[in-house]
Amino acid sequence: DVIISLNGQPVAGSSDLRNAIGLLRVGTAIELGLLRSGKQLKLRAVIADAQADSRPSAIMGEQLSGAVLGAISDNHPLAGRVDGVQIREVQHGSPAWSAGLRTDDIIESVNRLPVASLDDVAAAVGRSADSLLLNVRRGNASLYILIR
Repeated sequence: DVIISLNGQPVAGSSDLRNAIGLLRVGTAIELGLLRSGKQLKLRAVIADAQADSRPSAIMGEQLSGAVLGAISDNHPLAGRVDGVQIREVQHGSPAWSAGLRTDDIIESVNRLPVASLDDVAAAVGRSADSLLLNVRRGNASLYILIR
């Protein structure tokens, strides 16, 4: 799909679209003009809060407390290149910090189970006994972090 208009106004490129959407309030209904397989379509959508897809890790379990997890943000250098869950924030001195997790790390698997969403992480943590083995992507490096 190629987005060609927003609310009837032509869109010249991705930065145009990003800027126009950034000026809209959460909850605003929009209409996108698309090109799909050479045909023009219109799609209706509602602007959502980008932070709505993140959760404090306390919901995920004590081992990850102190971290806020979320979907990989569009401006993350690995967006679209890897699957996983982004560490949006880590409180200094928390269990997550002490284990080695850092802001902008990407958790690719929990206990060797691939994760692509917050629900995947919650399910994997829920199935774990006392420890978590996280496969974490930090920049171009991949590392394992064991949290007991």
